[in-house]
Amino acid sequence: MKHRMKKIIVFLMMFAVLFSMAACNASGGNVSAGGENGSTLEDALGQAGGGSEGDTIRVGLLTASSGSTSVLDAYIEHAFCMGIDEINAAGGVNGKQVEIIREDYASDPSMAAEKAEKLIVNDKVCCIFGVVLSSCRQAVLPIVEKYDNLLIYPTDYEGLEQSDNIIYLGCVPNQQVQVIAPWLVENIGKKVYVIGSDYLYPRSTCAQLIAILKENGATIAGEEYVSMDETDYTTSITKIMDAEPDVVFSVLVGDCINAFQKQYAQYGIEDTAVFHMCMDESGAAAIGVDACEGVYSGQTYYCTLESEQNTEFTQKYMETYGTQPTVYASTSYTGAYLLKAALEAAGDDFTTADLVEAFHGQSFEGPAGMLTVQENNHTSLTPRIGQVNSDCLFDVRYEADAPIAPDPYAGSAYN
Repeated sequence: MKHRMKKIIVFLMMFAVLFSMAACNASGGNVSAGGENGSTLEDALGQAGGGSEGDTIRVGLLTASSGSTSVLDAYIEHAFCMGIDEINAAGGVNGKQVEIIREDYASDPSMAAEKAEKLIVNDKVCCIFGVVLSSCRQAVLPIVEKYDNLLIYPTDYEGLEQSDNIIYLGCVPNQQVQVIAPWLVENIGKKVYVIGSDYLYPRSTCAQLIAILKENGATIAGEEYVSMDETDYTTSITKIMDAEPDVVFSVLVGDCINAFQKQYAQYGIEDTAVFHMCMDESGAAAIGVDACEGVYSGQTYYCTLESEQNTEFTQKYMETYGTQPTVYASTSYTGAYLLKAALEAAGDDFTTADLVEAFHGQSFEGPAGMLTVQENNHTSLTPRIGQVNSDCLFDVRYEADAPIAPDPYAGSAYN
């Protein structure tokens, strides 16, 4: 009798546990792996729509408040938030407000991966916007692929990549160096010294640049790559002086641009032009007019562009944040509106695949002109070349006639 009663009790306990688990699953909705109630990886896969439960749509913002790219990240954060604030004030997306959940990755790739996972797993965002360096993007890539979430990447990069879990808003080389190289040869000179920061984006970009320069009759006077931690460029500048190039082409990044250009200007080298591919308004202002007037840059956006959209954007950005906007700000502001359009097209109950598909073909005419997301998850946009003037702003010296379609693998032959 006791044995039979024990079996009945065990059976009742098992039934209670199963009923409890079923109740939890029924009330939990679209839960993410590692979240509350012991949710699993399988629960997270494909559940981008979980970020739009209730009256809000949760979007992650992954930017850095410290480290080598913190200045650039600030423009991304400010402009993206400005765009989302406008969208929410106008009624949101399909009647829902967009809730931004911020995380700071301190310009560190491993931290970027950790914070991305936290945003997906704990905060249940439908997508993540941000990061700057390619090393950080590549650290986040396996995370968004693992959980089938989405990264919206607002930065120029070296191409040679295409993920179903990333929307790429910035230039790839066929929209940048393949335009700049022929222009350099025709307008500045054929003897080029190449210098870049020592990581993937500059090395890959410079490899493509050098090949295209040679195709256009240029010679390479020198090529070197320096650590992102470098502060003393005396040796590099001495090499440049010895080589006597027509132009120094720099793919230095972040604070490296400022340090190099300030030191370069002290040598008074007047016969050699300088082209910093990654210099923007914030860099020019930080360097100062005495050290950077006349320097060239290759961006899709300058705050001096004359259009109704840019005038309105620039005025509002300056009133809100007190600085001139940069290409990072322009792209991120446009990115907010492209996300809005994709979310509206995807509807209330969507997977990541649905959201990515909804991005395809979306266009927005923003501060930099028309940007359109193509089916390869990259963006058609208009490349430009600017030159620093006496106000530390850029006069546009070249602008493509129309947006150029992205080909992320166009440079594969040069790497």
